[in-house]
Amino acid sequence: MATEEQEATTAALAEHTAPASVHAHHLPSPTLAPITMAGGIALLCLGVVTSYLISLAGIVIFAWGLVGLIGDLRRDAQNTAATAKEKVVHE
Repeated sequence: MATEEQEATTAALAEHTAPASVHAHHLPSPTLAPITMAGGIALLCLGVVTSYLISLAGIVIFAWGLVGLIGDLRRDAQNTAATAKEKVVHE
């Protein structure tokens, strides 16, 4: 009896199990952009207390990190799309 229940459970799980490609999550490549942006925000806050020049430097550093992050994400998305197209062609 236990074997029939196990087989029924296994069959039910097999029906509801999606292919591995559906569950695969793509993680972005590592980058220093978030740390750069955090440093810019820190300088921006420090500049509020001390000098507007430090705030200006913080804004520039934050913008530099943001541009870098967006560029990294765009390149990563293009590479992922190209890889997905290759997989479809090879299948």
